[in-house]
Amino acid sequence: FLETAGYAVESTGNADSFDFTSTELKGKVALKEAMTTLKTDLEKEYTVTISDTVLPDSSEFDIVITVGKE
Repeated sequence: FLETAGYAVESTGNADSFDFTSTELKGKVALKEAMTTLKTDLEKEYTVTISDTVLPDSSEFDIVITVGKE
């Protein structure tokens, strides 16, 4: 879905837990606007929230998407 929409997917994997009911976005502070755009695109298929937790600048990923049950 993301690659078809023009996004680059660097990696996939499993979440630390399977308790996520909705899809959650976490990202670096500098990418707040990009996360809002991504949220809008994902809402075509998923229920999406943007986490209050931000990724540190040292994170190997710019944005992490955890797909929930919905």
